[in-house]
Amino acid sequence: PGFSGAPLSGIFLHLPDGDVQATSENIQRIAMILRQERPCYLYFPHLLERHPDHRATAEIAQAAILRAESPQHIGVADSSWSPRFALAYEVGTPMQNYNFVEDISTEISQKIAALQMHRTQLINLDYADATQGLNRFRGVMSQKGKYCEVFQITHCNLHSI
Repeated sequence: PGFSGAPLSGIFLHLPDGDVQATSENIQRIAMILRQERPCYLYFPHLLERHPDHRATAEIAQAAILRAESPQHIGVADSSWSPRFALAYEVGTPMQNYNFVEDISTEISQKIAALQMHRTQLINLDYADATQGLNRFRGVMSQKGKYCEVFQITHCNLHSI
């Protein structure tokens, strides 16, 4: 089974590459999108990622969830909202602490093909190979599949299940 759902599409915030900031304005923008779109599952990088944009994205996501959940928060459209699950994932920095493992063995080829589409990211680093190696490591160590991804479940709303 695992976690799945339709991804949000068509929303691009035009935040500056290499300078994403966890500002009140960015948090507010995401909180409004969350209340409007009301996704069941949220995925974002974990807080200890090496890349500053990834760390800022994690901070924005977690703060926006709290803001969107608060019925008292003024200035956020629509009524309060909470995801079923919010999950942090690893990008370039392996997580030391995680509480969910997903077998992605049947999707690993599709994942690697998608990563290889980001040619500018692969100029100095074979990120696709590194990711496949990390996913293989996660599979071996968890014994849940040949290739696995790990997550930190940061929010869980049992009332919405």
